[in-house]
Amino acid sequence: YTVTVSGGDLAGLDDDVTLSIDDGGNNIEDAAGNALNLTPVPTTNNNTYTVDNTAPTLGTSTISAQTTTGFTITTQLDELGDVHYVVVADGAPTPPTPPTPPPTAAQIKARSYVVGGTEAVLASGTINIDAANTDKTGTVTGLPSPGTRYDVYLAGEDAADNLNTTTVSMLDASTADTDSDAQIVDGGETADIDYAANQQPDLIIGSSSTTEGGVSLAFIDITDAGSVDGIPTILTELTLTVTNDTYLRQLALYDAAPRSQSRGRRQFSRE
Repeated sequence: YTVTVSGGDLAGLDDDVTLSIDDGGNNIEDAAGNALNLTPVPTTNNNTYTVDNTAPTLGTSTISAQTTTGFTITTQLDELGDVHYVVVADGAPTPPTPPTPPPTAAQIKARSYVVGGTEAVLASGTINIDAANTDKTGTVTGLPSPGTRYDVYLAGEDAADNLNTTTVSMLDASTADTDSDAQIVDGGETADIDYAANQQPDLIIGSSSTTEGGVSLAFIDITDAGSVDGIPTILTELTLTVTNDTYLRQLALYDAAPRSQSRGRRQFSRE
């Protein structure tokens, strides 16, 4: 059988409740109308339930570990549950008239926030909280632009499905920018280089030479000296000026991959 209770003192209760069968007037009958004939009722039929009517409270939340396409959210709850989040453009909603309110907890959980007929959510997710008052993290990825500011809205929900509808937390966040343009340094001299779009600059080139079997080997080291922004360094153009090339017959360029791996090679022959 199923017993349903609601309202009254249960509406605001946060405690354990025991459901037991009265030996005297329990009015329990089977489908044929036969009364329960069991006296005394065994206590093994008693069941205890925990009633939770209080929504969780979000603890301190922060943004860290920014990349060019995302960042890490650190948050906590005062009980077990989940923290739902959505990422929208900085300052969203862009105020129409009258201004649109920020997303509600229900919208954050549903990962949908429509402003002016357009979905404003750029990224979303849920961070599981498996320990109360303990930092837990979630990683946001796939945001469209480096060096861009965003707003992150958070809403907490406990294991009893109580969603904190009265308090929505908002964090300011941003993605990391790409490094600024710089020069290449070669033996104390400067040279220009053309970069691919949005690639790492700040390259330092140094060279050294050895002689092996009468063949001169030159090594060029390219080092990214910029800040870490998660974008790989790509060399898009290299100009070599060869002087006194009387005995030059062939010029080949290799990358530094180990011989066990595929190596890039460009070979040039003298006409």
